[in-house]
Amino acid sequence: GITAAATVQGERVQVLVIPEDSQDGARKAFDRYCAYLKAEGKDLRLTEKPDKKFVKAFDPLYGGVYVVQSDRYIIGAVRMKDPAAAEQLIEQLQERIAKEKGIF
Repeated sequence: GITAAATVQGERVQVLVIPEDSQDGARKAFDRYCAYLKAEGKDLRLTEKPDKKFVKAFDPLYGGVYVVQSDRYIIGAVRMKDPAAAEQLIEQLQERIAKEKGIF
């Protein structure tokens, strides 16, 4: 995967993009991560839509997280106080990846 530092509403966060071999592979990886968060008993808000799944949660290692599974990609931001603040940034990354399918 790829990680980068970004600033969201004045806060430094870590952004990640993880390409999987298939949409099914991405979904399984996303589901495993959500299972880990549930097992840790952390605040977790999971939303499923026809084209994507996303979770806003607090990870014991990474703090606030906003992670999306879309197509064969997992895209997210971690180390945040307010996971919802990264929503716009992650949506922009998701749109860019969709336009540039050949980047990975």
